[in-house]
Amino acid sequence: MPNPGLYIHVPFCSGKCHYCDFYSVPAESGKVARYLSAVSREAGLLRGRLFGGQKPEVNTLYIGGGTPTELSNEELGALGKILHDHFLWNEDAEFTSEANPESVTGEKIDVLKSAGVNRISLGVQTFDDGLLRAIGRRHTGEEAHRAFRALREHGVANVGLDLIYALPDQSVGQFRRDLATAVDLGPEHVSCYELTYEPGTKFFDRAPKPGDSDRREAEMFYLAHATLTRAGYEHYEISNYARPGFACRHNLHYWRNGAYLGLGPSAAGFARRRRYKNLSDLDAYTQRILQTGRIPVETEETLSDRQFAGETAMLNLRTAQGIVRGEFQKQTGFDPFGLFQDVIEKYRPAGLVDTRDDRIFLTLRGMALSNEVLTEVL
Repeated sequence: MPNPGLYIHVPFCSGKCHYCDFYSVPAESGKVARYLSAVSREAGLLRGRLFGGQKPEVNTLYIGGGTPTELSNEELGALGKILHDHFLWNEDAEFTSEANPESVTGEKIDVLKSAGVNRISLGVQTFDDGLLRAIGRRHTGEEAHRAFRALREHGVANVGLDLIYALPDQSVGQFRRDLATAVDLGPEHVSCYELTYEPGTKFFDRAPKPGDSDRREAEMFYLAHATLTRAGYEHYEISNYARPGFACRHNLHYWRNGAYLGLGPSAAGFARRRRYKNLSDLDAYTQRILQTGRIPVETEETLSDRQFAGETAMLNLRTAQGIVRGEFQKQTGFDPFGLFQDVIEKYRPAGLVDTRDDRIFLTLRGMALSNEVLTEVL
């Protein structure tokens, strides 16, 4: 297996945002201790299963959640030691940790840096205090500013800001101000995610009827593109913008459908065309590993050649580069221009898909209306 990516899910959070469907629980010292023990044991089990017990070298690492910065300084340090005990990475590897503004401190930044973290993804979502309260966030706009300043003061040279748009009752003007504030701060990376109404979340019952909010969502998408590209950011994926050289390498690994390992409850992984997802329950996850010594997988699937090609194409098309013929053929064994000829012929006249220099890619309009095309390709 070529060098995989590594994702570590930290399931602890101070509360549940109204839109969030990621697995999370409150941080309690006993549960955190069991979690750390289980992650270490899981890493050892994966090494034995996939790498003959050797330490694999990983290209990218990403600690997500939940909220990794909900862990104490000591707990963050312990997680860093676990990763060093079980994995290898060189000094050029990208190592990201997510963080929420209310739990960022100078000491935690220093602990993360000591563990090898060199990129922070800061979950701002919006700088508007009224909207922050309405969506269940636990920080203010000023705390987001303070957290960003702390990251810079403690030497983090690669910071990403996450924004969400099309929030309930959010105006285009409010989103314009969020974008302007983000540009003024000057992060290396900005993510702009359109709100999705997921089952089981507080917002699910507030989902607009199909078509009711399409115009506002499209206006916000194009506004983000215009504002951020004018400020020097490259629109390199449907929802993501970066200064030249600062695209998130971990996420690019996903969009190229590369192999990655997932550690922690609800974490997913993809290795040798086998996709798996861990148990989405902390107690069941820790019990499975610590009491039975078994891999904590809840679901798994091995992709057929055609499934792998369709999934790879769908992920590639999320990026501005799109599907590159030679790379796709080498990875999947299929010629994308033959495999997706019907898709090209259907969506190119509508201005959603185009081809150039042996690439198939979504136009800007295609990115704004991507779901239909990506579903058909998949």
